[in-house]
Amino acid sequence: IQFLNERGVKFCIPSKANRVSERKINKAHYKKRHHIENAFQRLKEFRVIATRYEKHRENFLGFVTLGAILAWI
Repeated sequence: IQFLNERGVKFCIPSKANRVSERKINKAHYKKRHHIENAFQRLKEFRVIATRYEKHRENFLGFVTLGAILAWI
């Protein structure tokens, strides 16, 4: 967190349940982060994306696009 603060990065890392002093977070910002994490998780369900079989950038981007379309449907 100190690393992020020094660089002026806006972060949204919630505290652990057993932390003595709870860190304040922006709930709306955390909700957006959660949606993005879920989108990546849905993409990783496709084996070709998760293991990155395709080493060429253009072909991999095509698989990611196809996976996003299929996950969206």
